[in-house]
Amino acid sequence: MTDMTLTAAQPRWHGLDIIRLVAFFNIIFCHIHLIYFGTPYTPYVDKSWIFYVIDQFCHALSFSGFVIVLLSSALLAVNQKRGTQSKLRLMAVLLFGWLLLSVSTVGLRGVTWDIFGLFSTGMLVMLWLEQYPPKYLRTLGGLGFLLLWIPFWKLEPFMPEGYDALKNVFGVASCQGREVAEWPVLPWIGLVWFGYWIGSEVRRIVAVGAIDKLRLSRTELVVWVLLLGVSVTQLGAYHGVRLGQYFSCDVYRQEPSQFWGHMIWPMFLMRLSMEPHIQAALSRRKWAQWVSQLTISRKFWVAYASSYLYCMLFASVANYWELRAPLSFETYKMPIYEFMGLTLLIQCEIVARWAVALIKVAGRLLDRWPLFSRRHAGEVS
Repeated sequence: MTDMTLTAAQPRWHGLDIIRLVAFFNIIFCHIHLIYFGTPYTPYVDKSWIFYVIDQFCHALSFSGFVIVLLSSALLAVNQKRGTQSKLRLMAVLLFGWLLLSVSTVGLRGVTWDIFGLFSTGMLVMLWLEQYPPKYLRTLGGLGFLLLWIPFWKLEPFMPEGYDALKNVFGVASCQGREVAEWPVLPWIGLVWFGYWIGSEVRRIVAVGAIDKLRLSRTELVVWVLLLGVSVTQLGAYHGVRLGQYFSCDVYRQEPSQFWGHMIWPMFLMRLSMEPHIQAALSRRKWAQWVSQLTISRKFWVAYASSYLYCMLFASVANYWELRAPLSFETYKMPIYEFMGLTLLIQCEIVARWAVALIKVAGRLLDRWPLFSRRHAGEVS
């Protein structure tokens, strides 16, 4: 969708694209750190100002994964296409990303539970509810909001013995002496449901042309300012999180008040992005239009999945170089690390474009097969 104006013809929400791009910028550094370094803290921060700045940025926004899930859920609801093919393409990308993530973390030994598993499960439920009256979707969205206020991990002492894998996925496994799964079902599936509900409400407002309902009133602004003021007491809880094997326990088990104390800020920016005057102002800015035209914005989950593949490739090449020519690697590693730090977002955009092109080629090849061709599908149906 290239429409840059706020009309009933499904606008491109530039502010939301910008927020998600910043969160993605943060999260890909966490990915490459996890895959390549695997240490609790960013190395070389005392040797490179570039690494120091990146480290501070990543720690300040270490809750970016939550922002990505909330925003992506909302945007998928806003841009929801009812065609079966679009839904199948979405699920195929998510499942492929899930496979890549599993290979990068546990190899071929099994499947790991992470963001792709959570997002796929949450989206399947919401897409299924789309065929029913809106009240059901609103109910589940409200339930998702309530789930995010419950610290389910504190139920661990009351759980029966055994069922460790199930406890891990649902978020009630003990963090003592081991790494637990990231993105446990409880409470974080609520983030998918809550975000999708927000997006579906915005979609309905735009569809009927009631854009005035998105205007930010003085009363609403006062409420936001009060909430932001209260949240200041909770800020900083995520800054000290450790990376690597400690990340899952440090990030996904913060108190609900601390989680909301941080999430209220990106939610406020999301609300501002939907204000008609701000949307119109961004629509006139070339740089905002450029952000919305990035492959990372238009095909986010393809970009997210391909970034894992790229980080795995970089780690493999760097490890091979270090093994085969350690002296050469020691000489050039810092310039390479700094170059990666400064240009990783650009590199991921290029890789995402290649991935989209390959998907299109694969789609055309599959379309030639009778079993997968659209013509055959039409005849069958």
